Amino acid sequence: MATDLEQFVSAPGRDELVKNVREQIDAAGVTYIAVTGIEDNEPLMASSRLIGPSIGLLGVGILALLVVPPVDAAVRARRRLQVLRPLWEDLQGALPGIRLSQPERDRLSAAAAVERAVIEIRDALAVIPIEPPTAPGVDGVAERLISEVAAQNRSTTRPPSAAREAAAAFLTASRTQGEDAEQVHALALAYRRRLLQQERGSHASEPVAVPGASA
Repeated sequence: MATDLEQFVSAPGRDELVKNVREQIDAAGVTYIAVTGIEDNEPLMASSRLIGPSIGLLGVGILALLVVPPVDAAVRARRRLQVLRPLWEDLQGALPGIRLSQPERDRLSAAAAVERAVIEIRDALAVIPIEPPTAPGVDGVAERLISEVAAQNRSTTRPPSAAREAAAAFLTASRTQGEDAEQVHALALAYRRRLLQQERGSHASEPVAVPGASA
């Protein structure tokens, strides 16, 4: 699956755009433009020495062409990872065997971590059994997954049931990797939403201590 940056670099017409920018750079008398470092798709420092008219406008335009797409892709990847993380980590805890080999997750870029999370979640959905959902779509599957993950973590033995199937069986089959990633993202979003609802419900049901009340 191509990353956002790879899609940007290979976009139709980009070569012509770069050529036009190069001509403007030469016409304006640009000495150099340098990005001194890239970490996790983000520039550590960008510097330029521009000689000629229209310095400000041309400089901003050139730096935006070089810097904005990678930064935007990294921000979007971090947001997706934030959504995927609760489901990803819960499934890893319930099914440690789905974890891929090195490198360690903390050393991955946000984009690479998103791709890894989608793969591991998909692997888990292919084996973790759930009861048939009562709600349609990803919401119903998310609800069943929360119950199953909790049972797995408690090492609770489930009674045999012919109705239980792998969670993936209750999801719409994806035709492309892009559709697959979007479905996993939607499921993770529903899963996180259900967890938050449960957390709010448990807090609401907790007894409230009244100061001064006798035991």
